[in-house]
Amino acid sequence: MFIQAPCSTTPGLDVEALIISGDPTGHFTIRTDPITNDGMVTVVKPVDFEMNRAFMLTVVVSNQAHLANGIQSSLQSTAGVTISVKDVNEPPYFPTNPKQIRFEEGVPTGTSLTTFSASDPDRLQMQQIIRYSMHTVVSYCLFSFLAELILNCLNIV
Repeated sequence: MFIQAPCSTTPGLDVEALIISGDPTGHFTIRTDPITNDGMVTVVKPVDFEMNRAFMLTVVVSNQAHLANGIQSSLQSTAGVTISVKDVNEPPYFPTNPKQIRFEEGVPTGTSLTTFSASDPDRLQMQQIIRYSMHTVVSYCLFSFLAELILNCLNIV
């Protein structure tokens, strides 16, 4: 986002921009481009739509020197800048990952060992349903790799 100011070659036209309110957690900064004299708003900390859908910043721009000698004028001007955050679909996540499961041998077939609970940050906004599935191919490959590693370490293979 740019806040345009006239290009300058004199100190009276050089400006400095500063965010004075609307960003209490420091998500944005503004700096003045030394060549174009434009104020450039930049993200310095990630923003999350579920936490803040918009930011209403107050920006003040100040001259570094008076426009002309002997003439009293205001050295600053204030403007409002609204930044809207667009929501993106975020994947669900498991709060506990990896999950440790321990059980005694001889447990009867069909015994429930644990339940999984995933959270989706977009659940309320997008009315999404979380679906679960188990990929046994990955588990089998991991088991095979670990078994081979153990056997190699024991010099059995």
